[in-house]
Amino acid sequence: MSSSLDFVKRKIITKISLTNHNFKNLKHDIKTPMVLLSIAAGVVAGLAAALVKGLTISVSSFGLWNPSTLGYLLISIVLSLFQLNLINKAMKNYDTLKVVPIYQIFMILMNGASGAIILDE
Repeated sequence: MSSSLDFVKRKIITKISLTNHNFKNLKHDIKTPMVLLSIAAGVVAGLAAALVKGLTISVSSFGLWNPSTLGYLLISIVLSLFQLNLINKAMKNYDTLKVVPIYQIFMILMNGASGAIILDE
């Protein structure tokens, strides 16, 4: 009787330890959030860069204290902080060697697209 109880206890303990092990490594097994966080951070960084380009045009045309210039400044600061938050979340939970290249690819693509649209390059 005792041996069958020990067998059941060992099976339950093994099952629980395997379950905990799976939950601990879940973030390393599922890569979709890493990719989405990196892409979102790159896109937001590209949008912030586009707003900074618009800010420089607005400052040279209207001056610093124009409402549109201050709007560009406020939105670019908010987007920059949001982008830093996204990239920090991705780098905290996933490997930096996998996060940074995806982030840089989408940041470069968005910078190129914003330069083509805003500056007619």
